[in-house]
Amino acid sequence: MPAPKPQPVKMFQVKEKLLRPALTSTFQCNIPPTGIGEIDKFHDTELLSLSCYETALPGSSLFTNEVTDDFTGITERFAYRKAYDQTIDLNFYVDHRDSQGYKIILFFESWIRYITNDTQEDLGGFFYRVKYPNEYKKVIYLTKFERDFKGDLLEYKFINAYPIAMSSMPVSYQNSDILRCRVSFNYDRYIFTTGQQSIETEPKPSTPNGVPNPAFPSEIPPTYGDPQIGLDENSKIRQTVIENPLYNKSAGSGALF
Repeated sequence: MPAPKPQPVKMFQVKEKLLRPALTSTFQCNIPPTGIGEIDKFHDTELLSLSCYETALPGSSLFTNEVTDDFTGITERFAYRKAYDQTIDLNFYVDHRDSQGYKIILFFESWIRYITNDTQEDLGGFFYRVKYPNEYKKVIYLTKFERDFKGDLLEYKFINAYPIAMSSMPVSYQNSDILRCRVSFNYDRYIFTTGQQSIETEPKPSTPNGVPNPAFPSEIPPTYGDPQIGLDENSKIRQTVIENPLYNKSAGSGALF
């Protein structure tokens, strides 16, 4: 089969294909409640979603086997299994709201403490006993969409995820900045799906009798009694409105003037 030849591309085709690129700043991370009371007392689904300001969509790769003996001088590679990334990093802004501050840090610290089941005692009395995996592994979600909330979206479901590390959070008297928390999650695999989403709009109220419908601009009456256009023109405008079928004659002229 010959290689395809270059073809001219019209400007409207370029606009259709290239002038609506996907943006990196429109995504949502969702961490559902764990179902564990000592962790969920610091859990806030909306706060976690809004505070997650940076992450990465997972990549895909394949494990391959090499075959070198079938053809002279040729090395072939054949795929035999899909490979998953081992971790995903989530970066959060740390909140502080009066008596409910630092909930981001408290939530993930509680989750890690629950996994190891440590005693939080001093060095002399410290001990731990790690829980079974099915007790602390949960599901987290990552959704990629666009700013108009229309069209296709990408949905990633991370199976058996749990935090394995919280990075250090530098604090300093120099150049005050927002405190950030980076959490690394381990997971077994992810499920990738696509979907469609559209914004639901509230229905508009019905137009009462005697009021022109705003959906038809040509039927909206102009300003009346404008001294700049004279009395004759004002009379013509009033007569046009009265003859309009949307005008409620039973209500009298006082309904419009």
